[in-house]
Amino acid sequence: MQTIIYVLVNEAMPGLVKIGCTSNLRMRMDDLYTTGVPLPFDCFFAAEVEDARALEKKLHFIFEGERVNPGREYFRTDPERVVRAISIGMYQQVVPDDATMIASAEVAAAERARAKRSRINLRKIGIYSGETLVFSRSSSITCVVSENNRVLYGAVVRQAFQTRHHKRWCN
Repeated sequence: MQTIIYVLVNEAMPGLVKIGCTSNLRMRMDDLYTTGVPLPFDCFFAAEVEDARALEKKLHFIFEGERVNPGREYFRTDPERVVRAISIGMYQQVVPDDATMIASAEVAAAERARAKRSRINLRKIGIYSGETLVFSRSSSITCVVSENNRVLYGAVVRQAFQTRHHKRWCN
């Protein structure tokens, strides 16, 4: 089975490149997008190669002087340099669907968050539909409790008050 060598970048980590290999790029990118990473990774380049593990080791050796941490696969280099190094050998470029991969990572992150805690039942703690909640650290930040245990914030609140439900939420 062909394996994939990848070069990932992350807007939250400017100047850093992650060089690795996997058999499933989409799953690997989802795995990397954890609570410790503020934004999902973008695939700068990916290619199917005969022996991605061996190529990964060679690339890590080539860019060793630019490695950020000896125990991690992050390098302070231009991703284009890594792509040029990969392109010396035989490869077939993989063109991932970035939008699908990012959306997939976002969905996975939301599912993990939901699995960790259940929703707060606002009625059970004495907060009812129509009430305005004020953020404790800034009184200028507010939201309105709507039906079905939801809150409306910002433009959604303004839009809701312009609807026929205005009286029900204000009473």
